[in-house]
Amino acid sequence: MVPSIDESKKKKQVELKGILVPESWDSSNKVVRVAICTSGEKEYIIEKNNKGEELLRYSGLKAVIRGILKDKGIKKKSIIVENYEIHSW
Repeated sequence: MVPSIDESKKKKQVELKGILVPESWDSSNKVVRVAICTSGEKEYIIEKNNKGEELLRYSGLKAVIRGILKDKGIKKKSIIVENYEIHSW
C-alpha cells in the first residue's frame, strides 16, 4: 500500500530573479533580513538559513535565487535559499 501524500505539504521549488532589498534592521541600523523584489514588484522574504544569511551582504544587487517557496499568507511569501547567483549592474 502506498501512503497518501498531503498535497499542501509538498515543497515547491522555484527560481526567482530580482533585486535584493533590505527587509528589516536592528537597533543600530544594520540590515538583519533581506527580501528579493521580482518583476511586478512581488517581494519574497529570504529565510534565515546559511545561504540566506550570506545574501545580507548583497543588498541592492541583482540575484537569481533557487529554493523552496513558503507561503505565509496572502501578502507574505518567503523562500528558503538552496543556491544563488549574484549579478552586478
